[in-house]
Amino acid sequence: MHGVNYAGRFIPEPFLGLYGTEEILFKGVQPGVRSKLSLCDVNTSDSGMRMTRFLDLNIKEEHFALMAKPASAWCACRWGIGTSLMCL
Repeated sequence: MHGVNYAGRFIPEPFLGLYGTEEILFKGVQPGVRSKLSLCDVNTSDSGMRMTRFLDLNIKEEHFALMAKPASAWCACRWGIGTSLMCL
């Protein structure tokens, strides 16, 4: 069994560097009481459209095909406790 952290697509944060985070999802949005943006701050009339576009850009069928391959077919890296990255 092997796993991968794909959650950055569902709980996007700017430091992950996924395309569309700043350009689509957080465009023109200001943080609430915190100093950093979060998904909760995207309280706009078009928030559903923003999230759909972001997910469409970042979730690809080929990602799942790659994840289904044996772990030796992809690169898994670990930095510190609890942080990981799958190189696609």
